[in-house]
Amino acid sequence: MEGVINTRKKIKFNRYKSVNQVKLKNRWRKPKGMHNKVRLKKKGHVPKVSIGYGTKKKLRNFYNSTVDYQMINSLNDLNNMNKKTILISRSIGLRKRIEILKKAKELGLNVIKVKDIESFLKTIQEKLIQHKQVKEKKEKKKEEYHKKAEEKAKGTKELTPEEKVEHEKEEKKKLLEGK
Repeated sequence: MEGVINTRKKIKFNRYKSVNQVKLKNRWRKPKGMHNKVRLKKKGHVPKVSIGYGTKKKLRNFYNSTVDYQMINSLNDLNNMNKKTILISRSIGLRKRIEILKKAKELGLNVIKVKDIESFLKTIQEKLIQHKQVKEKKEKKKEEYHKKAEEKAKGTKELTPEEKVEHEKEEKKKLLEGK
């Protein structure tokens, strides 16, 4: 797809009357009703979703750019490269993305949507370190909570029925004295 650009503006389809009424959410719902102007596609009303608004098949799922690039879905795709510019698929997770970026840096490839590969990798690694620290803190808090619960369980021993009765009598006396 050399130099193919999608020049059409993407239309946002809103639900009929969702702008005026707070309780209606703005996502598209098919208009129903005998006299509904949107269903009838009257002029001056919200556009109705129809197949005519779709993008051309050649342009679907493509990045709008005049640059000739290749879509990368895995590390193996980098081995079969025939272009100098790549676009990493958005369905790829962070770990695989890091591996692909390191390999692209070695091969000297340009990556669309990543200006500087080194700075991008540094920021990702910093975020991963922060995430690990937060995770470790949560685990420590959990361990402390479990230790306290165990200590509490050890501290309270089970009373025999006779001891329970005596304990209840003592509590009643304390309540009566308090009044």
